[in-house]
Amino acid sequence: MLVITAINEVELGEILKKIEIAQTFSSWVHLDITDGKFVSNITWNNPEELKKRQASSVKRQVNFEVHLMVESPEDVIKSWILTGVKRIVIQIEAIDSDKARSVLEAAGNVEIGLAVNPETPIENLFPYLENFKFVLVLGVNPGLAGRQFNEKVLEKIKFLKNYYPNVIIEADGGINLETARLVKEAGADIIVSASHIWGSSNPQKTYNELAAV
Repeated sequence: MLVITAINEVELGEILKKIEIAQTFSSWVHLDITDGKFVSNITWNNPEELKKRQASSVKRQVNFEVHLMVESPEDVIKSWILTGVKRIVIQIEAIDSDKARSVLEAAGNVEIGLAVNPETPIENLFPYLENFKFVLVLGVNPGLAGRQFNEKVLEKIKFLKNYYPNVIIEADGGINLETARLVKEAGADIIVSASHIWGSSNPQKTYNELAAV
């Protein structure tokens, strides 16, 4: 599986520090973006600031994936696309068919994926899978990092892999060595980890252990 290092912070300075570390061992960095509306907590969420800082201080050695846990992704997605990110993930719970169409029209060459919360029926994804070939299955409710993985989502991953084999499945939330093995067995193609990597005394070693699962 591909392992992506996630960053969940309220200050851009902390994000930049972690990007500098992550890019020494990870080819992708996942930025968790919340607005205090879709979920209760607020992380750093200024795409214009990221675009400016990237030009001067962030080496473009990594691919950026942005997870928009926001109330109205269709209103902000263009700003994130302009930062040069490779992939943007939006929540299925925050869109309808019209919003999905608007997001896809704005996407250009940026890959757009759909994230699904642990308690959201997997069937809610079905009308969108013709156009969205990438699904992020959350093992925790969106928001703060460091929570326990909900093993019920393993059935969602198995179902998607069985009935939609061409859809790329990413698992995020509560990912450690044990849960990485579980989601891999269920059919996940990609895992995202924040707390397990950054809470380690040796983030690179921990990343490599996840990549070896």
